[in-house]
Amino acid sequence: MAEIQIAALQTVVPTKPTSPTTSSKLLLLLPPQSDTLLSLPISTPAFHAVLFFHKASPADSGWLHAALIKESLTHALVDHPILAGRLRISSPEDVEIVSNDSGVRLVEAKLDVTVKEAIAQLQKLVFWEDLNHQNAQFSPLFYVQVTNFSCGGYSLGLSSSLLLMDPFAATSFLKNWTTIHQSLVSSNNYSKFPMFYHPHLTRTAPLLSPDLQSNTKRKPASDSVIFTVPATARDSDFKELAKCCVNMAEREVGRRMSDKFWVLIKVSPESDGEILLVRRSEKGSMGGGGVGLTASWGELRLENICLNRGEKPDHALCWISSSSEEGFVFISSAYDAIKLVVSFP
Repeated sequence: MAEIQIAALQTVVPTKPTSPTTSSKLLLLLPPQSDTLLSLPISTPAFHAVLFFHKASPADSGWLHAALIKESLTHALVDHPILAGRLRISSPEDVEIVSNDSGVRLVEAKLDVTVKEAIAQLQKLVFWEDLNHQNAQFSPLFYVQVTNFSCGGYSLGLSSSLLLMDPFAATSFLKNWTTIHQSLVSSNNYSKFPMFYHPHLTRTAPLLSPDLQSNTKRKPASDSVIFTVPATARDSDFKELAKCCVNMAEREVGRRMSDKFWVLIKVSPESDGEILLVRRSEKGSMGGGGVGLTASWGELRLENICLNRGEKPDHALCWISSSSEEGFVFISSAYDAIKLVVSFP
């Protein structure tokens, strides 16, 4: 099986400094005496999405789009600066993600397979590094990987910590970003090649060290189920709602959830930015009244995302990865209806 070859690892920041900075607070509802970093599931949930594209013209290539992507991403981050931020832990009671412009990681890679063969090797097409418990403030929370295939096709892979954004918010950002990307490509004053593309430079040395590898291989994609709950449930006990959806998800996928699991609850108050509640929970038995089940990730509509106008991806896939032996439930009340994701270990 072909090995992924990393050609470049870059950092992308917004086109202008973020001022004032914004933050997303994490309220840790953890047992007394818990070590904040070791108790926090910072190495656990990450959302990944991969879009596959064929070679649309003789000049088209993933290398070209990687340069275009870097240019458009700098503009997209201006409206979403938190993606270029880092985790800041001042104390167990003061944990937040701060938009300090440290940057998003952009990876350019090569895999000597065809697009069809690459679909069976999804975890090579996204880059992810778990947060370093000793220096979490230096660890990126958002990665982008462009992978070139031997057939001339390429893929765009996105990875985001669920502490940063949920699958729905990540997909919304991807759609906004590709709209900026399309505008940049079709702009009347856009040159044939972007500023970050240097086709005249040839590689005579090997690609980057094989030691520089993503750790997304740590575990296969988790079985995950999406639920949509009516907005009237906002006043419900989210902990009990999580247990209810876990029971329904077990029946849906034919698996048992771990006895203890993480619950991440995202709320958007009127001020002071987003807040993410992080707590442990235990299974219980409850019914499933009032919960609408979505059995697939189809509602994200990744297949409609285009890098170039009118050129939809040949394939679009997404999943959640985890390195924990415990599952988790992600609840977001930031939408018209409550979105809930149950992910098994």
